[in-house]
Amino acid sequence: MTIGTTRRTNFYRSADQGTHPADTPSEFVADGTNPTVILNQFNYAQVVFEIGYEFHHAAQFMRDSWQIGRIDGANLGHDATFTKFGSHLDLGYIIAYRRAGGDIHLAEWKTTPYGFFPAWQPLQTISIPAGEELHSSIGLDYLEDSENRWAVASWVTFRPNPNPSTPLFSAPIFEQANPLYPSEIGNPNHIHSGLNATRWKNDPLRPKPYSAGLHQVVSVSSGTPIQFSAWGIGNSNIRIGIDPTGGTDSNSTTITWSASNTSASFTEFSISTIANSSQVTVFLEGSFSESDSASITVWDSAKLQGSSLANAGFEGTFSSQNSLQIPDGWTAYLEDGSFAPATADAIYTVLTAWSSDGGVSWTAPIEVVQNRETSGSLSGAIPSNVFPLISAETETPTVSFIYLYAAGNPPANSEFIRFGRPHLAQCDLISAECSPSPGSSLLERDIVRPVTQLVTAKDVFDPSRDSIVWTSRQSDTISHDIFATHLVLR
Repeated sequence: MTIGTTRRTNFYRSADQGTHPADTPSEFVADGTNPTVILNQFNYAQVVFEIGYEFHHAAQFMRDSWQIGRIDGANLGHDATFTKFGSHLDLGYIIAYRRAGGDIHLAEWKTTPYGFFPAWQPLQTISIPAGEELHSSIGLDYLEDSENRWAVASWVTFRPNPNPSTPLFSAPIFEQANPLYPSEIGNPNHIHSGLNATRWKNDPLRPKPYSAGLHQVVSVSSGTPIQFSAWGIGNSNIRIGIDPTGGTDSNSTTITWSASNTSASFTEFSISTIANSSQVTVFLEGSFSESDSASITVWDSAKLQGSSLANAGFEGTFSSQNSLQIPDGWTAYLEDGSFAPATADAIYTVLTAWSSDGGVSWTAPIEVVQNRETSGSLSGAIPSNVFPLISAETETPTVSFIYLYAAGNPPANSEFIRFGRPHLAQCDLISAECSPSPGSSLLERDIVRPVTQLVTAKDVFDPSRDSIVWTSRQSDTISHDIFATHLVLR
């Protein structure tokens, strides 16, 4: 059977005895969205759909004939999921849905002897903690063993980072301002004096933010007054600095910096300090924090009183340092997001609650896993739904959770993507002990390409077996392939 929505109109088709549903005509059901099909004990379809935040029910009592109405007992909400329990006259469903206020509501829906479903009966409300939001549909499963009637609900929450990281910087292009030096003058607007200057810029075709500079360590006598100056121009934030201790870390707190300015014409920057070691370091810096905008930083005519600078006017040779064209005597530094570690911007948590008495009473929410590496540090995301699978075939009853864990944190504004793979975590239903984060990968990285979507379905003939279907990116990162496998718990 299939159910579909076209322009908020629900259609239904079914077939049996070897006929494919595509070969049978569609039946108009009702106007609405987000339809789901369940069956009564006579295998007649019951279509649950939404109109706004109201749940409605279309009960089939013969072909092309439907009894339609609003579901009694259902709160305002959306995105309902179902798991079946019982059979024949005891047939029913446990329902989970997202309430309009953001919490999770669990309910029971049992059939009558005539195959009709009356009102939803509330079972439990699960609140989402302040500062978090529900990030998925609610997964459900049900299984009876010799002693218990297990019902499990699972979901993913999302807690944004209150201090999200700023976009990571890319390496700029370092070069001499005059590409024709010394025979001719090119880019005269980027030369303050003489025939050459130094500059760096982002790629004008793919502009990214940058933070970079040049530094030079010089010898001095401790206690010597030092004055450093240079002429700069650029639409970036430019400044100069001195480290009186001779250190080369541009993030050091021992550096005295000038004011940072954006200058459309050459402007002199000057700063003074007292050397407190046998060396001092001078810095020329330019940074740009905007994406998708071209930027350039130019420096020329540097001077140092209290010691001497090499290649202060940038009239000397430029040499290659790690593919960067750098004036001799100076050393480049930069922040490069392709090498700098990125931090996760959010916490994703897989949570569960279960019942051993068919849904009458439920545990408090139990944390299963988070987007954490085995070291405990946050990394990656759990970007999709989580699917529970109860098994009584294990030594003690367990519930396994199948979800997509996307590892890694690509730099902001980069074209890198996270590498998602199907993962599995497991909780013991007796002790409530769960696997450590981030769970176990079901497939090795060299077997599966990055996964973007994941769904599962329980085998109706073997409750310990799950079918898993996912989409994987092809090498162009745009096209997708669809794969499937099955999981058996023993």
